[in-house]
Amino acid sequence: MQSPEVKCNVNECRYNEQSKTCTAPSIQVTKHQTQATSHEATDCGTFMMR
Repeated sequence: MQSPEVKCNVNECRYNEQSKTCTAPSIQVTKHQTQATSHEATDCGTFMMR
């Protein structure tokens, strides 16, 4: 399975290229609540409940 393209809109990050693509060797997605129910509860703009 091919890895998806990782987009980034955090201009201050050293891994954000001007093409808005993340160049980090790995990605850490975190949540801010015990149980995430929306993307606002995470650091993932594409979060969807399963």
